[in-house]
Amino acid sequence: MSLHDSSLATLEEIKAFMVVEHDADDDMLSMLHLAAERRFEQFSGRPIKALAVTEYFDGGKSRIFLPKYPISTSATLTVVDTHGYVDESANETIESKYYRVYHERGTVQRTSANGQPRVWHPGALRWKITYTGGWDQLDGWRTHHLPILAQSIKLLVLDWYDRGGQVLSQGTKDAVKLDQLPLPAVVAGIWEAYQPVGL
Repeated sequence: MSLHDSSLATLEEIKAFMVVEHDADDDMLSMLHLAAERRFEQFSGRPIKALAVTEYFDGGKSRIFLPKYPISTSATLTVVDTHGYVDESANETIESKYYRVYHERGTVQRTSANGQPRVWHPGALRWKITYTGGWDQLDGWRTHHLPILAQSIKLLVLDWYDRGGQVLSQGTKDAVKLDQLPLPAVVAGIWEAYQPVGL
């Protein structure tokens, strides 16, 4: 999934925010836009648009933390006990009555059939979980989070655009330098609430 399919803001919105009324810099602005959204995904550790992923987790604790949270409530989540073997013939799919999913927090709680907390059986990378997660699964995404983050992307593109001579003088290949620039204070302040949180 590319960021072109999951933009926080459109090129037209960015140009309107920056009061750019010509098309001469559209390619540069598109590149900065893409880089800004990639920077946010790297900063937050999660995709903007939900992706289906399969990840492996250690056992020995009662909750497993899924890093690509929030977790989709409409897509299927599956938990497989690999019993520590690479051979998939040993895999055992766990019925959903034996775990509880906290979608917003991205945790999966092991339970007994009657809902009492239990511990995931120990083992390194024993538990294989397939789920769909990303920022657009967050409650209030479109009404609250999306407008705030869209504003931050516009501010970041504007900051980078103003630095154009510094970071783009050698052409597109120099866009990697954008990752090395400190975030503007206002953007850093917005993004602070979206930093990864482990358990």
